[in-house]
Amino acid sequence: MSQTMKGNSSEKKIGRNHNSQKAAVLDMDHIYLTYPQVLWAFTFVGPFSYILWKWQTSLLRLRVFLNKIGLIKKKAVDLEALVGKLVLEQSQAIHYFARTAKGSKLGNIAGFFFAGEYRIIPYY
Repeated sequence: MSQTMKGNSSEKKIGRNHNSQKAAVLDMDHIYLTYPQVLWAFTFVGPFSYILWKWQTSLLRLRVFLNKIGLIKKKAVDLEALVGKLVLEQSQAIHYFARTAKGSKLGNIAGFFFAGEYRIIPYY
């Protein structure tokens, strides 16, 4: 026995063990799982996720240890380039159009066009 709840544009079925009140708007992302689905997840997904996490954490600790004793070295990171790349990826730059010449007095500056940032400012 299940009931149907109507929201703005979708209907959701609620099993008999859940609250029978009708919601005006269903704005939550709840997924009701059956017992076999939960059992399958606990049996197959959970343990292998834990093994993967443990393995990757062990590799990271091994790298830290090898770095500490000097067998491996960290790669040099250009932090300015890394920050610039992350900012541009997050702001979704669509067009690179210019860069200052090497050795310029202004430094290493680039220009980009951004989606949705076109503004016409009149000059008087």
